[in-house]
Amino acid sequence: MEINKVVNPGKVEVWQGRNVNYFCRITFSEGELSIVGVVGPRKSGNAYSCGQTRDEVIKVYNKGWNEDLYKKFQKIWEEWHLNYLRPGCEHQRMRGWEKDGYDKHPSQPCPVCGYKFGTAWKKVEVPQDVLDFLLSLPDTESTPAWV
Repeated sequence: MEINKVVNPGKVEVWQGRNVNYFCRITFSEGELSIVGVVGPRKSGNAYSCGQTRDEVIKVYNKGWNEDLYKKFQKIWEEWHLNYLRPGCEHQRMRGWEKDGYDKHPSQPCPVCGYKFGTAWKKVEVPQDVLDFLLSLPDTESTPAWV
């Protein structure tokens, strides 16, 4: 399955009450998920903000979007973005090492498989229901200068 779509959840306030469009590009290829956002992209290449913009506060939702849908999108973005660049094995993730592994377990091997935290990038498969959700998001109705 491949995903390459742009969504436009709504408008965010940037300066003196001015609202601008907020776009996100979702790509999934060869099992790797990436989500990036851009606030107010301009033809010149400028923008108010871009990159990992998942904490933007939507002031006006676009057609098909609402607060609950956007919050679910934010949660999925936070949890699954760059699913192929995880520092811990599945056992370490289950034990919560991703939050504090470097500080609390710098050289301690996994008690189950022996993997040492952070010595390679591990890939975590994105669940099908997450991919289905991302596919179901409303496509943008306007074309951004860039995303």
